Amino acid sequence: MHYHYVPEDAAELTRSGFSVGIGSPGFLADMVLAGKEYASDLAQYPRVFHDALARHYMSLRGMARLDIWLLHDLLSGHGVGGQIFAAWFAALSPHPLYRPLLLDKVKPPHHQYALYLALQAINELEGAAPTESSIALAEIRSSLLTMPQPDVRLRLVPTEEQTSRLEEERQRIAAIYRREGADAARAGLKGTLLAYYRMDHEQWLRAGSPSAEDYLADLAKSPA
Repeated sequence: MHYHYVPEDAAELTRSGFSVGIGSPGFLADMVLAGKEYASDLAQYPRVFHDALARHYMSLRGMARLDIWLLHDLLSGHGVGGQIFAAWFAALSPHPLYRPLLLDKVKPPHHQYALYLALQAINELEGAAPTESSIALAEIRSSLLTMPQPDVRLRLVPTEEQTSRLEEERQRIAAIYRREGADAARAGLKGTLLAYYRMDHEQWLRAGSPSAEDYLADLAKSPA
């Protein structure tokens, strides 16, 4: 499996209890109703958050971040839940290029509400008649588009050259650990590409979400 984004980062978009039933008529109806009942809170995002709008916030992040690379990763390497979220995000942000991936990766299609919606949304781009579910989806999409679009950042997976460097660093740190123990190995991680990819997503965001190259360059400038 070839990923485009660090899997732990991409998984942040699917950390939600809403995977079951995403795209079902009941799910759509609940979202439409919540968007109307809490429209004032929706309009104040991101200054104001409301628990009843959790599905909107989850959807907004995925809708804002989706590209064909992320779609591929979620469909191929994040299990059934990842496939459901991928299809839901594609329904909210449809593109004809997404159709082959959706048809290839999500099986069986007739069991996936979100997949049906995504394919219908793509077909509507090409002139297909709307359905009752796609009309509700369009209402949800319109409400999300009025909200400030979040800047959802993900790390790219290592390049081939970086992968070779990571393996060399792993071997070097392992040798330090065997010779000198855990404290020396932790000290040896400083300034390495391995340290960059060992950060979890939250740590990386707190560090300013640098690219691997910028991270290493900034460390090289730091006084010893």
